[in-house]
Amino acid sequence: MISRTTTPYRRRITAAAWVVALAALSISTISAAKIYRWVDANGVVQYSDKPPAKQQAEAITVRGAKARPEPPQATSTGSEFAPTETKPDPNTAEPAPPSPEQQAAIAAARAENCRRAQSNLQFLQNNPPNRLLDTDESGNVYRLTVEDHTARMQKANDAIGKYCDG
Repeated sequence: MISRTTTPYRRRITAAAWVVALAALSISTISAAKIYRWVDANGVVQYSDKPPAKQQAEAITVRGAKARPEPPQATSTGSEFAPTETKPDPNTAEPAPPSPEQQAAIAAARAENCRRAQSNLQFLQNNPPNRLLDTDESGNVYRLTVEDHTARMQKANDAIGKYCDG
C-alpha cells in the first residue's frame, strides 16, 4: 500500500517543479544584456558592454538587466563590394594626442584597474587556495591549487605595479 504522506524527496521535486514553472512564466518579462568578459595581458579579468578591439572575448548574457539597444545597422546600398571598414592610411600623420576628456577617462580607467588589482590581491591573501573555487572554459568547477593561487597573486601584483602610481 502506498502511503499518502509526502516524503522530503517528493517535496523537493514538487518545489523544483514550481520554481521551473514560475521561471518559465516570468521569462518573457526578463530582458537580457550582453556583457563581454576577457582577461587582459596582466591577467586581470575585464568586463564591458563592448567587446575589446584586438582581443577575443566571451559573450555573457545577463538576465534581469535592461539590454542596451543595438546601434542601427546601415542599410544595403545594393553594392556588395562596398567597404565594411575603413583602414588607416599609412601616409597620414601621427594621431593627435588625447584630449583632456580622454585623458581624464584614461586616468579613471587606470584608477579602477588599480582598485580591482588591489582588491584581487587582498582577496587572494585572505583566502587559502584550498578554499577558492574557479570555473574552467568548459564550465567545470575546480579548487585552486597552490601554484594557481601563487600565479594569480603574482598577476595581481604585476597589475598593481602597472596601474597604481608608485
